[in-house]
Order: sequence, then C-alpha cells, then structure tokens
Amino acid sequence: MPDWLIYSLTATLFYGIMNFLYKLAAERKYVNPAVVLTAAATVVTSAAATLVINGTGFGRLAPALPYALANGTLFAFGALSKFKALKLAPASIVFPVNKSNILFVILIGLLFFNESPLLSWLHSVHLSP
Repeated sequence: MPDWLIYSLTATLFYGIMNFLYKLAAERKYVNPAVVLTAAATVVTSAAATLVINGTGFGRLAPALPYALANGTLFAFGALSKFKALKLAPASIVFPVNKSNILFVILIGLLFFNESPLLSWLHSVHLSP
C-alpha cells in the first residue's frame, strides 16, 4: 500500500473523530468560538512540538506564513460555520454537504496543477501482494 494512501486513511480517521467531537460539542451547546480557539491553540502547540521534535525548527516558518495565515483564517470561519450548522441540523445532513468541498479541491487540482484525479489515482494505487 503506498505511503500517501496510508497517510490519507489516517487523516480520514482523525478528521472523522474530530467531526464527531464537533457534533458532540454542538449538541451540548458549547460556545462555538471557545471550541474553535481551543482547537487552534492545540494545533499551534502540536505543530510547534513537531517542528522541534523533527529537528526542522522555526527557520523555515517565514516563507510559510502567508499560507499559514490564510489557512488559519479559513479554518476559523469554516469551523465556526460547521459548528453552527451542526447546532441547526443533524450530522447526517451537515457532513455530506460539508464534504462536498472535495469537488472544489478537485477543480483546483485540474485548473492549477493539471491533475487528473481518476488517472492519477489509478496510476498511483498499486496494491502489491
């Protein structure tokens, strides 16, 4: 099994657990910004520890800042929107709609990176015995 597939499946598991916790927090009527702020602080702490443990350090942080700031801003607004949706509707409705963002990601891959999702996937996945 290719490494990228293992990492993708692992991320899927982690995101599934994370989304379950979002729904749990929404059902318990926790304050949206408090949950998102705590999640963001946890991400910062975990990422900083990973940089130190892997020996990468913070030297390569500056070039990544514009992407990180944009990502963080989009994460905050997206998480707050998802949290509000989960307070208003069942997870079985919210998550399929939320996961339709994959269509946007595929379109970006096609337009900006000249990727063909089906051909790339078929070419990359070779499960050997």
